Amino acid sequence: MNIVVIGSSAASKSAVETLLKEKETDINITVVSKDNKLFYSRVLLPNYIAGEIDEEGLLFVDKSFFEDERLKIIKGNVKTIDGLNKRIFVEDYGYITYDKLIIATGARPVMPYEYDVEEICCLRDLEDAVKIKKLAQKAQDCIVLGGGLVSLKAACALNDIGKKVTVLVESNRVLSRTVDLYCSLMVTNILREHGINIILESKIKGLSTEKGKLKGVVLDDDSLYPCDLVIVGKGVKPNIELVRDSGIKVDRGIIVDDNMVTSMKDVYAAGDVTQSHSLLDGGCELFTLWPDAMEQGKIAAYHILGIPRKYLGGISMNSVVFYGVPFISIGKITENVLPNCSVYINKNDEKKVYRKIVVKDNRIFGAVFAGDVSYAGMVYWDIKSGRKVEIPQKYLTREGLEELYLIRNKQLWTF
Repeated sequence: MNIVVIGSSAASKSAVETLLKEKETDINITVVSKDNKLFYSRVLLPNYIAGEIDEEGLLFVDKSFFEDERLKIIKGNVKTIDGLNKRIFVEDYGYITYDKLIIATGARPVMPYEYDVEEICCLRDLEDAVKIKKLAQKAQDCIVLGGGLVSLKAACALNDIGKKVTVLVESNRVLSRTVDLYCSLMVTNILREHGINIILESKIKGLSTEKGKLKGVVLDDDSLYPCDLVIVGKGVKPNIELVRDSGIKVDRGIIVDDNMVTSMKDVYAAGDVTQSHSLLDGGCELFTLWPDAMEQGKIAAYHILGIPRKYLGGISMNSVVFYGVPFISIGKITENVLPNCSVYINKNDEKKVYRKIVVKDNRIFGAVFAGDVSYAGMVYWDIKSGRKVEIPQKYLTREGLEELYLIRNKQLWTF
């Protein structure tokens, strides 16, 4: 069986790894990717910019992974998918036939500004990080546009190498789609304490350039923030251009079922390029998250191998550390997205510890932990499994969580 995987994302890695574990299966895998470096962690790109790790440190597979004789790597850009004849066309290479195809082309940054200026960057792949690291050697004043996770981690990286960093956020708080208001304020205070200038409700008009060089960022009141480097963090969108004319059903992403099967026979999709089932509300959503990409890649591989596994559905989850303080958010974390819910909070401002759970119909739908994220993995699985909650307050203290963990373990080992 010839399996072709397009892309070298987390979903691609997970799918290939799962397929290769089946030693007795007669398969050949071809990975086609236009990336110069394959199977690396995009999450760690800010650490690379900060000089904490090198390119090799970004890799999440070792060299032996590429030595399997059933695996072939082709560097190239896929131009078309021909589902009728079960083949893809790779630019400067030609046609490759398949029995099964997995599309794992990921997502790309949203760039609202069109300027042919080197100092205006996004941070999505290794090439972006290499470029930013090089430009940062000469830059002094850096501006980061956007208050999301990628933007704030990029700001931290630049700050850590001694640059003057300003973050311009259009909304009234950072991480507005990731954590609740309390944690937003925590993050803002932590970053400001470490020298990062955060300006909220900044209405950005555009960027100012002169003779091909960046001058600064222009706000809607025509005020100018001078800078040498701009990093734009305005979210991402799935790379679906390849499939638009292929007959594969798409919306904002490629539509898949709970086996990661698309509308085209023998074609699968996994990771950031997909639009899949939401576990908590049953909708069809984009989940551009590492854990979901890994799980989806694995599910696609299992289905190809004939192993009965289903994708239960995506849950939003984000985990990040800002200057030693960890934050995790899971599921639906605010009352406005989950009507008629109950919210339980326990916080210690002095210790910078915060726990919050959102409960409805005796089930946890969301959680936010900050400062101490112990047992957050257990809470994630309680949310995903729909476990009934008898005493919600136990989730608000380390002691209560430890007690729940011990109960889980006892249940696991009781036959």
